[in-house]
Amino acid sequence: MYITAKNESELAKKVWAVIKNKVHGGSVVGLVGDLGSGKTSMAKGIIHLLDPNLKVTSPTFIICKSYPIKFKGISQVNHIDLYRLGSQAYDMEVEEIIDDENSLSFIEWFDLYKKNRISADIIINLQDIGGGQRKVRIDEYS
Repeated sequence: MYITAKNESELAKKVWAVIKNKVHGGSVVGLVGDLGSGKTSMAKGIIHLLDPNLKVTSPTFIICKSYPIKFKGISQVNHIDLYRLGSQAYDMEVEEIIDDENSLSFIEWFDLYKKNRISADIIINLQDIGGGQRKVRIDEYS
């Protein structure tokens, strides 16, 4: 499935509308795309949709940010950015965080991590198509 939108907020809303009934506690959503393709904006946008009162920031320098939420039995959403870990992306703490059956995890640069033990329920592949627009492909693996 492909989705396009005029801005990042609209794109996050459209993507969330597609995946919100497919995620559950313990779900992992992988975010894949080139640098600047909108992975961080997508994760932040969806987390903001889950709770508009949250101050969502990028986890680039600390690897993982977790936020309390209430959605379908999910009590925590994790925003994980593996960019700094590079091709050796493996972190026991990350694995413990995403193993929590009460959490939903969005993992940026998931393609760096997939070579290891973690599998995703959904992959969101983002592509900058110019003019401030993004094209998104959503693949499900359940």
